[in-house]
Amino acid sequence: MNYLTRACLYVKRKLSKSILLGLTFFVIGNLVLIGLGITQAANNAKLLTRKSMKAIVNLKTDYEEFSEYVSHLESQEEIEEANNNSPNVTPKHVELMSQDERVKAMNYLNVIQVYTVDFNSIPMGNEDINPPQVEVTSDGKKFEYKLANFSLVGNLSPKMIEFNDGTCTLIEGNFYTQDDIDNANHVAVISKDVADFNGLSIGDSITLRIGTEQYLSELESKGYAREDLDQVYEIIGFYTTIEEVDKNDPRFQVVGGNESPLNRAYVPITTVIEENYKMYEIDYVANILPRFPDSIKVDIDVMYETSKAIFLLNDPLDVEGFMEDYQPLNTQFIYLDANNEQFNLFSKPLNNLTYFAEVILIIISITSIFIITLITALTLKSREFEVGVLLSLGVSRIKIVAQFFIELLIILLVSFTCAVGTGSLIANKVGDQVLENQMSMNQVDEINTDFVPNWLGFKDYFTELTQEDVISKYEVRINTLLILEIYIFGIGVVFISILVPTYMIMKLSPKRIMLS
Repeated sequence: MNYLTRACLYVKRKLSKSILLGLTFFVIGNLVLIGLGITQAANNAKLLTRKSMKAIVNLKTDYEEFSEYVSHLESQEEIEEANNNSPNVTPKHVELMSQDERVKAMNYLNVIQVYTVDFNSIPMGNEDINPPQVEVTSDGKKFEYKLANFSLVGNLSPKMIEFNDGTCTLIEGNFYTQDDIDNANHVAVISKDVADFNGLSIGDSITLRIGTEQYLSELESKGYAREDLDQVYEIIGFYTTIEEVDKNDPRFQVVGGNESPLNRAYVPITTVIEENYKMYEIDYVANILPRFPDSIKVDIDVMYETSKAIFLLNDPLDVEGFMEDYQPLNTQFIYLDANNEQFNLFSKPLNNLTYFAEVILIIISITSIFIITLITALTLKSREFEVGVLLSLGVSRIKIVAQFFIELLIILLVSFTCAVGTGSLIANKVGDQVLENQMSMNQVDEINTDFVPNWLGFKDYFTELTQEDVISKYEVRINTLLILEIYIFGIGVVFISILVPTYMIMKLSPKRIMLS
């Protein structure tokens, strides 16, 4: 008779003992199911929440921290030096990050307000409530001051977030290439609405200008031809966008046409900066030097500095790893941000729930091992004669230990199988009750954040979360993986519990047992 058969017969013969031990395993199984079920549900809720968020990582400048740092400086010389070396994100910061295979698109923007010359922008709809103002110069000339009606949006990468997250769609032509960026080509992608409004086609040119009529008139009086200030771009593509002007925004009455998502020309950043720098050089000679002879001309590289670079990754689950890999970029005033503060705040009840479940599992593990070890050791004391007979018959000690292990395993499997049926209901109720208590203790009415305008170049592109978004994804489900984990846990407990009896069996002498 082999040890498997003996184990089954012993479980049947000692039915009352098997039932009592089975009830112990049944209680343990329910508690384990609660702990593992709650942990899995909480982790799944956080995982699903992260998956539902945009895979956005910002490399941004902390101007508040820098301002606080400057305010604590004592000497004027230190203050001036700090201000002259104010922190900014530069192309060098993002060079490696933009080439990372996890990056789907990047926004490293330079946005300039301009005026249309040979075509018209799409009206905003606020022209009647925001009429042009008349300005009078010192020499008595009158000028009609108009708000800029168009925007030049330059990006350091041809893979722009708006054209990869569904905000904008290229419907005709092509987007500019890396070669266009490297050579500062005057090419532009404009909205289909502007094209239809003005009868423009692919290959046509549009002309834009920086500066108000008053400013241009002043430059003309100093010998500059207005035509020399024109920026001419070849149209290479048309886009459509799902963005709309929010007419309920308090700013709607005071903004110009350049705020409309339709009135944008997407161009290489190098082109925007070169044109802007050309205007700066003119202004430097015409206006700055006459007033401030000792002023130093700013280098063009300064214009490439920005306050924030934004990365859209292929997978939201890559966000944590991406931030960890580029952790060395974090400095006192420049840091990586993936909206973790909001995510962690709303996930706090789930984290507490996970902690609660892990504590349960630790207590159960220790208690279970202690109880099963004690029961098995006491049982062995009453079965010494049986062990002595088996040893005398030539049964190896390993097979005797295996018999004890199988006996416990049979009872455990039956008990844990019963626990799967009841534990799911208990785990749901216990988990919901603990989660409700945690939410009541961690009420989050609102998150105090500084006002950040939702303008292109300023917005964070983050997915706005609420605590309900996170908590609604919490659900305890008894799946195959969870059942497998429960059985593995039980087998592990039995294995550890049998170690002490195994030691005792290994030391038993069949001759001494039979003589006693």
